[in-house]
Amino acid sequence: MTETVECIVAGAGIVGLAIARALARAGREVVVVERNAWIGNETSSRNNEVIHAGFLYVPDSLRARLCRPGAERTWRYCESRGIPCRRIGKLMPAADEAELGILAGLVEGGRKVGAPELELLDAAGVARLEPGLRCAGALHSPFTGVVDTHALMLAYRGDAEDCGVMIAFSSAVTGGDVRDGIRLNVAGADGCETAVGCRVFVNAAGLGARRIALS
Repeated sequence: MTETVECIVAGAGIVGLAIARALARAGREVVVVERNAWIGNETSSRNNEVIHAGFLYVPDSLRARLCRPGAERTWRYCESRGIPCRRIGKLMPAADEAELGILAGLVEGGRKVGAPELELLDAAGVARLEPGLRCAGALHSPFTGVVDTHALMLAYRGDAEDCGVMIAFSSAVTGGDVRDGIRLNVAGADGCETAVGCRVFVNAAGLGARRIALS
């Protein structure tokens, strides 16, 4: 007999945990399936921990529509929960006048996607922020910053579990069938597989997402 659950999220990285948290807060029954023995053991532990301003994305693209609002919500969440984070800003230096022209275009494009704080600095302006940096000028994004992703994941996990989310560690999605509802094959640490059905499946497995999608 196939076990059933309303929502299954594959991957207990920062994206999977955030999605599981949101689903559970909306009243959904959620199980997270994670092939490792702990949260965030793969992509989420090997990134630069930057909260981006979203100014490099094409206007009206999905990334442009989601990045800035998501970043603002992340800043508010971290600050309200005491999660270590700093808006240290970002500089994109230009080696010459030609590159300054390219950066000027990025400033204009960034304003179209909701990043009005962007500014183009001359060499003196850059030196005031970073005295050791020699360049013709730079794009300055004061909104950009860094966050302790491990602390953020722990907070997401705590919120999710407080709302009833169950995380199945050392369990991997090995295949499935979506022709008549959603049925997933989940293998435990002992290699034994269990068939699990669900109404909603979220593939947040990072670099393993493609393998799951193709299976």
